[in-house]
Amino acid sequence: MSASRPLALPALGVIVPFALLTRLDDPVAAYPLLLLLTGMATAAWLWGWRRAAYSDPRPREGGTASEEGAAGTYPSRAWIPVLGVSLLLRVLALSPQTPLSDDLYRYLWDGRVGNAGIHPFRHAPTSDELAFLRDGEVWPRINHPDIPTIYPPTAQLFFRLVDGISPSALGMRAALAIVDTLGVALLALLLRRCGRSPALALVHGWCPLAVLESSAGGHVDALGVTILIAGLLALRGTRAGPAVLGGLGLGLSGMVKPIAPFLAPVFLARGSGPRRIAVAGGGLAALLLVLPYAGVGERLFTGFQAYAAHWRFNDAVFSPLIAVGASYRAARLILAGMLVAVVIVTAWRSRDALAASGTIVLALLFLSPTVHPWYGIWLVPLLAFLPPALRPAGVALVALLPVSYAAAWLEGPSGVWEEPLWSRITVWGPVLLLAARGGLQANRARAPRGKSSRGS
Repeated sequence: MSASRPLALPALGVIVPFALLTRLDDPVAAYPLLLLLTGMATAAWLWGWRRAAYSDPRPREGGTASEEGAAGTYPSRAWIPVLGVSLLLRVLALSPQTPLSDDLYRYLWDGRVGNAGIHPFRHAPTSDELAFLRDGEVWPRINHPDIPTIYPPTAQLFFRLVDGISPSALGMRAALAIVDTLGVALLALLLRRCGRSPALALVHGWCPLAVLESSAGGHVDALGVTILIAGLLALRGTRAGPAVLGGLGLGLSGMVKPIAPFLAPVFLARGSGPRRIAVAGGGLAALLLVLPYAGVGERLFTGFQAYAAHWRFNDAVFSPLIAVGASYRAARLILAGMLVAVVIVTAWRSRDALAASGTIVLALLFLSPTVHPWYGIWLVPLLAFLPPALRPAGVALVALLPVSYAAAWLEGPSGVWEEPLWSRITVWGPVLLLAARGGLQANRARAPRGKSSRGS
Protein backbone atom coordinates (compact mmCIF):
# COMPACT_ATOMS: atom_id res chain seq x y z
CA MET A 1 0.00 0.00 0.00
CA SER A 2 1.27 3.47 -0.84
CA ALA A 3 2.80 5.20 2.17
CA SER A 4 0.82 8.35 1.48
CA ARG A 5 -2.57 6.62 1.13
CA PRO A 6 -3.48 6.91 4.86
CA LEU A 7 -3.22 10.67 4.39
CA ALA A 8 -5.41 10.87 1.28
CA LEU A 9 -8.74 11.43 3.04
CA PRO A 10 -7.38 13.97 5.55
CA ALA A 11 -5.73 15.81 2.65
CA LEU A 12 -9.07 15.98 0.86
CA GLY A 13 -10.66 17.18 4.09
CA VAL A 14 -8.26 20.14 4.18
CA ILE A 15 -8.38 20.89 0.44
CA VAL A 16 -12.18 21.11 0.13
CA PRO A 17 -12.64 23.96 2.66
CA PHE A 18 -9.85 25.95 1.03
CA ALA A 19 -11.39 25.33 -2.39
CA LEU A 20 -14.62 26.80 -1.03
CA LEU A 21 -12.64 29.72 0.38
CA THR A 22 -11.79 30.74 -3.19
CA ARG A 23 -15.43 31.81 -3.61
CA LEU A 24 -15.03 34.52 -0.96
CA ASP A 25 -13.86 37.90 -2.19
CA ASP A 26 -13.32 39.20 1.36
CA PRO A 27 -12.86 36.40 3.94
CA VAL A 28 -13.06 38.75 6.94
CA ALA A 29 -16.38 40.22 5.77
CA ALA A 30 -17.66 36.61 5.57
CA TYR A 31 -16.32 35.88 9.07
CA PRO A 32 -18.89 33.24 10.13
CA LEU A 33 -18.30 31.27 6.93
CA LEU A 34 -14.54 31.76 7.28
CA LEU A 35 -14.68 30.23 10.77
CA LEU A 36 -16.81 27.33 9.52
CA LEU A 37 -14.39 26.52 6.69
CA THR A 38 -11.37 26.97 8.95
CA GLY A 39 -12.93 24.67 11.55
CA MET A 40 -13.54 21.98 8.93
CA ALA A 41 -9.96 22.27 7.67
CA THR A 42 -8.62 22.19 11.23
CA ALA A 43 -10.45 18.95 12.00
CA ALA A 44 -9.00 17.35 8.85
CA TRP A 45 -5.54 18.71 9.69
CA LEU A 46 -5.65 17.10 13.14
CA TRP A 47 -6.89 13.86 11.58
CA GLY A 48 -3.99 13.88 9.15
CA TRP A 49 -1.53 14.60 11.95
CA ARG A 50 -2.86 11.64 13.92
CA ARG A 51 -2.61 9.35 10.91
CA ALA A 52 0.92 10.48 10.14
CA ALA A 53 1.89 9.78 13.75
CA TYR A 54 0.06 6.55 14.47
CA SER A 55 -1.16 4.85 11.28
CA ASP A 56 1.76 2.40 11.26
CA PRO A 57 3.28 2.12 14.73
CA ARG A 58 5.69 -0.69 13.81
CA PRO A 59 9.20 0.20 14.99
CA ARG A 60 12.24 0.02 12.83
CA GLU A 61 14.34 -3.08 13.16
CA GLY A 62 16.32 -2.82 16.35
CA GLY A 63 14.36 0.24 17.52
CA THR A 64 11.25 1.13 19.43
CA ALA A 65 8.20 3.07 18.45
CA SER A 66 8.19 6.64 19.73
CA GLU A 67 5.25 8.69 20.88
CA GLU A 68 4.96 10.30 17.46
CA GLY A 69 5.19 7.02 15.58
CA ALA A 70 8.27 5.09 14.61
CA ALA A 71 10.89 6.76 12.51
CA GLY A 72 10.84 5.06 9.18
CA THR A 73 7.07 4.47 9.22
CA TYR A 74 6.98 6.46 6.01
CA PRO A 75 9.77 6.25 3.41
CA SER A 76 11.98 9.21 2.56
CA ARG A 77 9.59 10.19 -0.25
CA ALA A 78 6.68 10.66 2.17
CA TRP A 79 7.28 14.39 2.33
CA ILE A 80 6.55 14.78 -1.41
CA PRO A 81 2.72 14.40 -1.27
CA VAL A 82 2.69 16.38 1.99
CA LEU A 83 4.58 19.19 0.30
CA GLY A 84 2.38 19.00 -2.79
CA VAL A 85 -0.81 19.40 -0.76
CA SER A 86 0.83 22.21 1.22
CA LEU A 87 1.57 24.12 -1.98
CA LEU A 88 -1.93 23.49 -3.37
CA LEU A 89 -3.53 24.87 -0.20
CA ARG A 90 -1.48 28.05 -0.45
CA VAL A 91 -2.34 28.48 -4.12
CA LEU A 92 -6.04 28.15 -3.29
CA ALA A 93 -5.70 30.70 -0.47
CA LEU A 94 -4.38 33.28 -2.96
CA SER A 95 -7.79 33.47 -4.64
CA PRO A 96 -9.66 35.91 -2.36
CA GLN A 97 -8.83 39.40 -3.64
CA THR A 98 -9.00 41.09 -0.24
CA PRO A 99 -6.19 40.06 2.15
CA LEU A 100 -6.97 39.13 5.74
CA SER A 101 -5.28 42.30 7.00
CA ASP A 102 -3.75 45.46 5.61
CA ASP A 103 -0.25 44.84 6.98
CA LEU A 104 1.07 43.87 3.55
CA TYR A 105 0.44 47.38 2.22
CA ARG A 106 3.00 48.65 4.71
CA TYR A 107 5.37 45.96 3.42
CA LEU A 108 4.85 47.17 -0.13
CA TRP A 109 5.35 50.77 0.92
CA ASP A 110 8.56 49.98 2.81
CA GLY A 111 9.92 48.12 -0.22
CA ARG A 112 9.11 51.08 -2.45
CA VAL A 113 10.77 53.52 -0.03
CA GLY A 114 13.86 51.34 0.32
CA ASN A 115 14.27 50.93 -3.43
CA ALA A 116 13.99 54.71 -3.78
CA GLY A 117 17.17 54.94 -1.69
CA ILE A 118 15.43 56.24 1.45
CA HIS A 119 15.57 54.70 4.91
CA PRO A 120 12.02 53.54 5.83
CA PHE A 121 12.96 54.11 9.48
CA ARG A 122 13.63 57.80 8.91
CA HIS A 123 10.21 59.02 7.75
CA ALA A 124 6.61 58.03 8.45
CA PRO A 125 4.49 57.43 5.31
CA THR A 126 2.68 60.73 5.92
CA SER A 127 5.95 62.69 5.75
CA ASP A 128 6.19 65.28 2.99
CA GLU A 129 9.57 63.82 2.03
CA LEU A 130 7.79 60.69 0.78
CA ALA A 131 4.89 62.39 -0.98
CA PHE A 132 6.30 61.65 -4.43
CA LEU A 133 5.98 57.89 -3.76
CA ARG A 134 2.25 57.93 -3.05
CA ASP A 135 -0.22 56.18 -5.33
CA GLY A 136 -3.86 55.22 -5.34
CA GLU A 137 -3.41 51.50 -4.58
CA VAL A 138 -0.90 51.06 -1.73
CA TRP A 139 -0.74 54.48 -0.08
CA PRO A 140 -4.42 54.79 1.00
CA ARG A 141 -4.33 51.32 2.64
CA ILE A 142 -1.25 51.76 4.85
CA ASN A 143 -2.10 51.27 8.51
CA HIS A 144 -0.73 53.69 11.12
CA PRO A 145 0.78 55.94 8.41
CA ASP A 146 1.96 58.46 11.01
CA ILE A 147 4.45 55.97 12.51
CA PRO A 148 7.76 54.95 10.85
CA THR A 149 8.15 51.29 10.05
CA ILE A 150 8.55 48.72 12.82
CA TYR A 151 9.93 45.99 10.54
CA PRO A 152 13.62 45.07 11.03
CA PRO A 153 16.32 44.74 8.34
CA THR A 154 15.71 41.13 7.19
CA ALA A 155 12.09 41.99 6.52
CA GLN A 156 13.12 45.20 4.76
CA LEU A 157 15.36 43.31 2.35
CA PHE A 158 12.50 40.97 1.53
CA PHE A 159 10.14 43.89 0.94
CA ARG A 160 12.61 45.44 -1.46
CA LEU A 161 12.98 42.13 -3.30
CA VAL A 162 9.21 41.80 -3.77
CA ASP A 163 8.95 45.45 -4.81
CA GLY A 164 11.52 44.77 -7.52
CA ILE A 165 9.73 41.67 -8.83
CA SER A 166 5.98 42.07 -8.30
CA PRO A 167 4.99 45.20 -6.34
CA SER A 168 1.36 44.27 -5.68
CA ALA A 169 -0.72 42.74 -2.92
CA LEU A 170 -0.99 39.48 -4.85
CA GLY A 171 2.75 39.50 -5.52
CA MET A 172 3.51 39.86 -1.80
CA ARG A 173 1.09 37.10 -0.88
CA ALA A 174 2.46 34.77 -3.57
CA ALA A 175 6.04 35.40 -2.45
CA LEU A 176 5.19 34.56 1.15
CA ALA A 177 3.22 31.49 0.06
CA ILE A 178 6.35 30.21 -1.70
CA VAL A 179 8.53 31.03 1.29
CA ASP A 180 6.13 29.22 3.64
CA THR A 181 6.11 26.14 1.41
CA LEU A 182 9.90 26.13 1.57
CA GLY A 183 9.53 26.15 5.35
CA VAL A 184 7.44 22.98 5.13
CA ALA A 185 10.21 21.27 3.13
CA LEU A 186 12.82 22.37 5.69
CA LEU A 187 10.63 21.05 8.50
CA ALA A 188 10.49 17.66 6.77
CA LEU A 189 14.29 17.62 6.73
CA LEU A 190 14.43 18.65 10.38
CA LEU A 191 12.01 15.89 11.37
CA ARG A 192 14.02 13.29 9.45
CA ARG A 193 17.24 14.48 11.08
CA CYS A 194 15.52 14.00 14.44
CA GLY A 195 14.60 10.43 13.53
CA ARG A 196 10.97 11.30 12.93
CA SER A 197 8.73 10.72 9.93
CA PRO A 198 8.99 13.56 7.38
CA ALA A 199 5.24 13.11 6.82
CA LEU A 200 4.79 14.98 10.11
CA ALA A 201 5.73 18.14 8.22
CA LEU A 202 1.99 18.37 7.56
CA VAL A 203 1.81 19.80 11.09
CA HIS A 204 2.93 23.04 9.45
CA GLY A 205 2.10 22.39 5.80
CA TRP A 206 -1.59 21.61 6.28
CA CYS A 207 -2.23 23.84 9.28
CA PRO A 208 -5.11 26.17 8.34
CA LEU A 209 -3.66 29.06 10.36
CA ALA A 210 -0.30 28.81 8.58
CA VAL A 211 -2.00 28.65 5.17
CA LEU A 212 -4.27 31.60 5.90
CA GLU A 213 -1.64 33.89 7.36
CA SER A 214 1.05 33.22 4.78
CA SER A 215 -1.06 33.12 1.62
CA ALA A 216 -4.41 34.78 2.32
CA GLY A 217 -2.97 37.31 4.75
CA GLY A 218 0.49 37.79 3.28
CA HIS A 219 2.19 38.21 6.64
CA VAL A 220 5.95 38.49 6.78
CA ASP A 221 5.99 36.18 9.82
CA ALA A 222 6.10 33.32 7.30
CA LEU A 223 9.55 34.50 6.24
CA GLY A 224 10.77 34.62 9.83
CA VAL A 225 9.41 31.16 10.56
CA THR A 226 11.10 29.65 7.50
CA ILE A 227 14.44 31.19 8.43
CA LEU A 228 13.95 29.94 11.99
CA ILE A 229 13.34 26.38 10.79
CA ALA A 230 16.50 26.59 8.67
CA GLY A 231 18.43 27.75 11.73
CA LEU A 232 17.05 24.92 13.88
CA LEU A 233 17.98 22.44 11.15
CA ALA A 234 21.56 23.69 11.16
CA LEU A 235 21.68 23.56 14.96
CA ARG A 236 20.93 19.85 14.92
CA GLY A 237 24.55 19.34 13.88
CA THR A 238 27.27 18.90 16.48
CA ARG A 239 30.07 20.72 14.69
CA ALA A 240 30.94 24.38 14.90
CA GLY A 241 30.32 25.05 11.18
CA PRO A 242 26.60 24.21 11.21
CA ALA A 243 26.33 25.94 14.60
CA VAL A 244 27.47 29.20 13.01
CA LEU A 245 24.76 28.84 10.38
CA GLY A 246 22.25 28.02 13.09
CA GLY A 247 23.15 31.15 15.03
CA LEU A 248 22.95 33.14 11.80
CA GLY A 249 19.49 31.71 11.15
CA LEU A 250 18.30 32.71 14.62
CA GLY A 251 19.71 36.20 14.12
CA LEU A 252 18.19 36.72 10.67
CA SER A 253 14.85 35.35 11.83
CA GLY A 254 14.95 37.72 14.80
CA MET A 255 15.24 40.61 12.39
CA VAL A 256 11.90 39.71 10.85
CA LYS A 257 10.10 39.58 14.20
CA PRO A 258 11.93 39.45 17.58
CA ILE A 259 10.96 35.86 18.42
CA ALA A 260 14.10 33.83 17.74
CA PRO A 261 16.37 35.78 20.14
CA PHE A 262 14.34 34.35 23.02
CA LEU A 263 15.37 30.88 21.83
CA ALA A 264 19.09 31.68 21.73
CA PRO A 265 19.69 30.83 25.44
CA VAL A 266 18.47 27.29 24.75
CA PHE A 267 21.36 26.71 22.35
CA LEU A 268 23.91 28.78 24.25
CA ALA A 269 23.27 26.72 27.39
CA ARG A 270 24.27 23.39 25.85
CA GLY A 271 27.13 21.90 23.87
CA SER A 272 30.86 22.47 23.95
CA GLY A 273 32.50 25.84 24.39
CA PRO A 274 33.50 26.17 20.72
CA ARG A 275 29.97 25.29 19.63
CA ARG A 276 28.48 27.95 21.90
CA ILE A 277 30.92 30.48 20.53
CA ALA A 278 29.94 29.48 17.00
CA VAL A 279 26.23 29.96 17.75
CA ALA A 280 26.87 33.37 19.30
CA GLY A 281 29.16 34.35 16.42
CA GLY A 282 26.52 33.46 13.85
CA GLY A 283 23.93 35.51 15.70
CA LEU A 284 26.25 38.51 15.89
CA ALA A 285 27.08 38.20 12.19
CA ALA A 286 23.38 38.66 11.41
CA LEU A 287 23.59 42.10 13.01
CA LEU A 288 25.65 43.25 10.03
CA LEU A 289 22.32 43.78 8.28
CA VAL A 290 21.69 46.67 10.63
CA LEU A 291 24.72 48.65 9.41
CA PRO A 292 23.07 50.15 6.29
CA TYR A 293 20.33 51.56 8.54
CA ALA A 294 22.56 52.70 11.41
CA GLY A 295 22.66 56.26 10.08
CA VAL A 296 19.11 56.95 11.25
CA GLY A 297 20.22 56.61 14.87
CA GLU A 298 17.48 56.28 17.44
CA ARG A 299 14.81 56.53 14.74
CA LEU A 300 15.61 52.90 14.02
CA PHE A 301 13.47 52.05 17.05
CA THR A 302 10.73 54.71 16.84
CA GLY A 303 8.12 52.45 15.28
CA PHE A 304 8.90 49.52 17.56
CA GLN A 305 8.76 51.74 20.66
CA ALA A 306 5.30 52.95 19.63
CA TYR A 307 4.20 49.36 19.13
CA ALA A 308 5.60 48.20 22.48
CA ALA A 309 4.08 51.10 24.39
CA HIS A 310 0.57 51.22 22.94
CA TRP A 311 -0.42 48.03 21.08
CA ARG A 312 -2.61 45.47 22.82
CA PHE A 313 -4.92 42.85 21.36
CA ASN A 314 -6.22 39.37 22.21
CA ASP A 315 -3.94 38.99 25.23
CA ALA A 316 -4.25 36.36 27.94
CA VAL A 317 -2.56 38.02 30.94
CA PHE A 318 -2.01 41.71 30.16
CA SER A 319 -5.67 42.78 30.47
CA PRO A 320 -6.21 40.96 33.79
CA LEU A 321 -3.16 42.77 35.18
CA ILE A 322 -4.62 46.10 34.08
CA ALA A 323 -7.97 45.12 35.58
CA VAL A 324 -6.41 44.60 39.03
CA GLY A 325 -4.79 48.04 38.97
CA ALA A 326 -1.41 47.67 37.27
CA SER A 327 -0.34 50.49 34.97
CA TYR A 328 0.49 49.75 31.35
CA ARG A 329 4.17 50.12 32.09
CA ALA A 330 4.04 47.97 35.22
CA ALA A 331 2.05 45.25 33.44
CA ARG A 332 4.56 45.12 30.60
CA LEU A 333 7.47 44.92 33.05
CA ILE A 334 5.78 42.11 34.95
CA LEU A 335 5.18 40.15 31.76
CA ALA A 336 8.75 40.77 30.59
CA GLY A 337 10.08 39.47 33.91
CA MET A 338 7.89 36.39 33.71
CA LEU A 339 9.07 35.68 30.16
CA VAL A 340 12.74 36.06 31.12
CA ALA A 341 12.17 33.62 33.98
CA VAL A 342 10.54 31.09 31.63
CA VAL A 343 13.39 31.40 29.14
CA ILE A 344 16.07 30.89 31.81
CA VAL A 345 14.37 27.96 33.52
CA THR A 346 13.46 26.25 30.25
CA ALA A 347 16.92 26.70 28.75
CA TRP A 348 18.55 25.38 31.92
CA ARG A 349 16.29 22.40 32.65
CA SER A 350 15.15 21.10 29.27
CA ARG A 351 17.09 18.26 27.67
CA ASP A 352 15.45 18.69 24.27
CA ALA A 353 16.30 21.95 22.50
CA LEU A 354 13.34 21.77 20.13
CA ALA A 355 10.88 21.04 22.94
CA ALA A 356 12.37 23.95 24.88
CA SER A 357 12.01 26.21 21.83
CA GLY A 358 8.34 25.32 21.47
CA THR A 359 7.76 25.90 25.18
CA ILE A 360 9.31 29.36 25.02
CA VAL A 361 7.32 30.41 21.95
CA LEU A 362 4.09 29.24 23.61
CA ALA A 363 5.00 31.20 26.76
CA LEU A 364 5.83 34.26 24.68
CA LEU A 365 2.38 34.18 23.06
CA PHE A 366 0.71 33.62 26.41
CA LEU A 367 2.52 36.57 28.02
CA SER A 368 2.40 39.00 25.09
CA PRO A 369 0.11 42.06 25.29
CA THR A 370 -0.60 41.61 21.58
CA VAL A 371 -1.44 38.28 19.94
CA HIS A 372 -2.69 38.75 16.40
CA PRO A 373 -3.66 35.51 14.61
CA TRP A 374 -0.53 35.53 12.46
CA TYR A 375 1.71 35.52 15.54
CA GLY A 376 0.58 31.93 16.07
CA ILE A 377 2.41 30.64 13.01
CA TRP A 378 5.67 30.94 14.94
CA LEU A 379 4.41 28.11 17.12
CA VAL A 380 3.03 25.91 14.33
CA PRO A 381 6.22 24.07 13.18
CA LEU A 382 7.20 23.52 16.82
CA LEU A 383 3.92 21.82 17.74
CA ALA A 384 5.37 18.43 16.83
CA PHE A 385 8.19 18.98 19.33
CA LEU A 386 6.23 20.45 22.24
CA PRO A 387 6.28 18.43 25.47
CA PRO A 388 3.15 16.22 25.69
CA ALA A 389 1.85 18.21 28.67
CA LEU A 390 1.82 21.45 26.66
CA ARG A 391 0.94 20.17 23.19
CA PRO A 392 -2.88 20.20 23.63
CA ALA A 393 -2.75 23.83 24.77
CA GLY A 394 -0.50 24.77 21.84
CA VAL A 395 -2.74 23.01 19.33
CA ALA A 396 -5.83 24.67 20.81
CA LEU A 397 -4.25 28.11 20.51
CA VAL A 398 -3.30 27.57 16.87
CA ALA A 399 -6.75 26.17 16.08
CA LEU A 400 -8.67 28.98 17.80
CA LEU A 401 -6.67 32.08 16.85
CA PRO A 402 -8.79 32.74 13.71
CA VAL A 403 -11.67 33.51 16.09
CA SER A 404 -9.92 36.78 16.95
CA TYR A 405 -10.72 38.12 13.47
CA ALA A 406 -14.06 39.01 15.07
CA ALA A 407 -12.74 42.51 15.80
CA ALA A 408 -11.98 43.18 12.13
CA TRP A 409 -15.35 41.71 11.11
CA LEU A 410 -17.26 43.94 13.52
CA GLU A 411 -15.26 46.98 12.43
CA GLY A 412 -16.58 46.61 8.86
CA PRO A 413 -20.16 47.85 9.36
CA SER A 414 -19.51 50.05 12.41
CA GLY A 415 -16.17 51.61 11.49
CA VAL A 416 -15.12 51.20 15.14
CA TRP A 417 -12.32 48.85 16.19
CA GLU A 418 -13.39 47.11 19.37
CA GLU A 419 -12.26 43.68 20.45
CA PRO A 420 -15.23 41.68 21.78
CA LEU A 421 -14.63 39.96 25.09
CA TRP A 422 -16.27 36.76 23.86
CA SER A 423 -13.61 36.24 21.18
CA ARG A 424 -10.79 36.49 23.72
CA ILE A 425 -12.54 34.07 26.07
CA THR A 426 -13.15 31.66 23.17
CA VAL A 427 -9.47 31.71 22.23
CA TRP A 428 -7.81 31.64 25.63
CA GLY A 429 -10.33 29.77 27.79
CA PRO A 430 -9.64 26.30 26.32
CA VAL A 431 -5.91 27.06 26.11
CA LEU A 432 -5.70 27.89 29.81
CA LEU A 433 -7.76 24.85 30.82
CA LEU A 434 -5.62 22.51 28.72
CA ALA A 435 -2.40 24.06 29.99
CA ALA A 436 -3.57 23.67 33.60
CA ARG A 437 -4.56 20.08 32.94
CA GLY A 438 -1.20 19.35 31.34
CA GLY A 439 0.62 20.91 34.26
CA LEU A 440 -1.28 18.78 36.76
CA GLN A 441 -0.58 15.64 34.77
CA ALA A 442 3.11 16.49 34.53
CA ASN A 443 3.30 17.10 38.28
CA ARG A 444 1.65 13.77 38.99
CA ALA A 445 4.11 12.04 36.68
CA ARG A 446 7.05 13.63 38.51
CA ALA A 447 5.69 12.97 42.00
CA PRO A 448 7.60 10.22 43.88
CA ARG A 449 5.67 7.01 44.14
CA GLY A 450 5.01 5.43 47.49
CA LYS A 451 7.22 2.52 48.45
CA SER A 452 5.66 -0.85 47.74
CA SER A 453 5.49 -3.44 50.56
CA ARG A 454 8.02 -6.25 50.55
CA GLY A 455 5.32 -8.88 50.38
CA SER A 456 3.62 -7.53 47.27
